[in-house]
Amino acid sequence: MTVGGEFGFAAYGQLRLHPWTAAAYASGADRDLFILVANQAAALGMSAFDGRTDGLQWHPTDVADGWTGELPPGLIFRCGFQADVDLPLQSAGLVLQQATDRVGTLELERLEVRVGVKAADPLRFVDGREWFEFSDPSGALPARVSLSCAGDDLVSKVEPWLGRTVGFGQATEDGWEVTLRSTSLDYLAWVCGVLAWACADDEVLVRFGFGQDTQAQASSS
Repeated sequence: MTVGGEFGFAAYGQLRLHPWTAAAYASGADRDLFILVANQAAALGMSAFDGRTDGLQWHPTDVADGWTGELPPGLIFRCGFQADVDLPLQSAGLVLQQATDRVGTLELERLEVRVGVKAADPLRFVDGREWFEFSDPSGALPARVSLSCAGDDLVSKVEPWLGRTVGFGQATEDGWEVTLRSTSLDYLAWVCGVLAWACADDEVLVRFGFGQDTQAQASSS
């Protein structure tokens, strides 16, 4: 079963530009997030945004980034995608990570992912689970996950698919205190896909909070 739909990312925190990219942007370079994501997705065969009609999976829409002055301070990027197949969140997160790595060093404080259409078959998560489990466990970090949907049995539903990649701790008003393997956008996008699949709502908003953002959310809940 393949379905189309929309999904979007909004990242908050800091992006420290590499010296060479800061100089390039100061000189008027036009390699913004939209161009970087569109070109890389097409080069990797993930998108036919370049005009091809074969193998179309998804393409970016409504893209803006803060490092070229389009967004207010603190909002690193906002990126929407239109998918023509079962939503490939992990691949979109990977290309976003590559785009930010190309221009600077990403320090993520909060990530919001809106999922409009969800995976039909949870077996699609198995490859990601095995990939992310095979990583250095010493890199695990505390975070907070919040969901727009409710469900007391959601943890038991997602744990088999998430495996050792996420450690669930204390429940909060709208989510959990957790430990996550990393803040890489491909990993967080994959986790979002699993959580959204388990929710009954048609559209799901998943929020990750790190560092000061985690503490601020916890004190306000």
